[in-house]
Amino acid sequence: MINSLRKRTLSSLQGQTPDVFTRDEKNILLMVKNGFAFSWGFLNVIIFSISGRYATVMTGNLLILATEVRAWKVEEMLLTLTLIMTYICAGAVYNYISIRLHQNTVVLYLMPLILSLG
Repeated sequence: MINSLRKRTLSSLQGQTPDVFTRDEKNILLMVKNGFAFSWGFLNVIIFSISGRYATVMTGNLLILATEVRAWKVEEMLLTLTLIMTYICAGAVYNYISIRLHQNTVVLYLMPLILSLG
């Protein structure tokens, strides 16, 4: 089961359309997705409790920025704006690298690095 999932994942990374996943493979993927969702949610709660800002939820940060602009809290505005701009710049860097290295290889090589930093 794991070997067929690995083979289908590799074929999809090479630009081929994967076959339909079996029920067991869908359950494995669902557990992986839930694990990522839980870890990012856990990370957001920790960072929000420390700084009052979100690590990955930019909509929340935009709302926080709007309330800080209304109250004219300049130091807090700059911090929130810096977080939002860092998020946008990270997306731009990802797009630049994916164009230079081809989309298929970026995920394979950068995800372990990003996960180790997070």
